[in-house]
Amino acid sequence: MLSTFQARLAPGVNVSYQPGIYRRTYSGYFGGTTTWFDTATLTATNKIVGSIADAAIPTTTSYQFLGYFKAPYSETFTFTLASDDKSNLWIGSNAVSGYNGGNTLIKSNVDTNSNTIVMVAGQLYAVRLQVGNGPGPGSVSLSVQSSSLALTSDLTQLCLFNPNTLGI
Repeated sequence: MLSTFQARLAPGVNVSYQPGIYRRTYSGYFGGTTTWFDTATLTATNKIVGSIADAAIPTTTSYQFLGYFKAPYSETFTFTLASDDKSNLWIGSNAVSGYNGGNTLIKSNVDTNSNTIVMVAGQLYAVRLQVGNGPGPGSVSLSVQSSSLALTSDLTQLCLFNPNTLGI
């Protein structure tokens, strides 16, 4: 079972990462523009433990999920993202800074897409997932699998967040 993970945040500063990932909720539809969240109106923050799966995203609402994926094995992982409407997923250093439409791991636009990334066991990889729902029903689902990990959308044992920053 995943427990609090102690790591250095900066010289002389420790942080106790906690299980889960942070979801920030915004009023409005981001439409795929990665910088939209920088000036959007934040309406709520919630710790998510379990899966990133929301079958009923409210109309004209956008989410930004922030946290870390802790690789349980050293191997290639396949991430699958399904969304209605648009979504962008970054994993690794691009999730922290420099994230843009050209360096996403996965983009989804009312569809399901997958991509792979090689990871090292025990390492933390920053995760940034942006999701937007325009008019009408909306949804999002993120799952992962590898040769040693059966396909799962339950990220309880795989994701951590920094409680000091509410994400990464």
